[in-house]
Amino acid sequence: MVKNNKNTALNDNFKNLFENSSLARVNLKDHYIEGTIVGQEKDIVTLDVGFKTNIQFIEQELGQGDKTVGMKKQLAVHEIGLGDEEILFDTLSFDNAIKTNNTWHAIVTADKVPGIVLNTVNGGFSVGIGGIVAFLPKSLAKIPPVGKKEYIHSLMQNYKDYKVVKSNLATRNIVVTILN
Repeated sequence: MVKNNKNTALNDNFKNLFENSSLARVNLKDHYIEGTIVGQEKDIVTLDVGFKTNIQFIEQELGQGDKTVGMKKQLAVHEIGLGDEEILFDTLSFDNAIKTNNTWHAIVTADKVPGIVLNTVNGGFSVGIGGIVAFLPKSLAKIPPVGKKEYIHSLMQNYKDYKVVKSNLATRNIVVTILN
């Protein structure tokens, strides 16, 4: 004979169970998710990202590239509301993050990279390299004893070759030295 078990979890409704589970506490904000294009009508593209309902975007919001049914599209979760509130996606953040990481990797692994001194900072110079600002310490700038002002002025007007000495991806810091 089976006894009637009065388990409170079975008597709760699904919403309460979900809110008390670990699934409700998953924080997707500032993470990337991938969705599959499941439909396209005129300028509206429908994506399935694994949520309860599909998400619709205006075609221009998804940027350039192939938007045919079955194709994958990466999205950045910008903000998540609770319950019936909206989820805001940033369609450009994923592309920008990929481009930034590719640029970072190319700069750090190259033997030499062209750059130009942007301005002077405490203890050295800031150098623009491929859209990323690096630091050139005065000790590595090879400043001549005579004609310092002219040399620094030429660094600010002409591209020179630089070598990455040290880099830290977590803090996005790059230290460079000038090559002759």
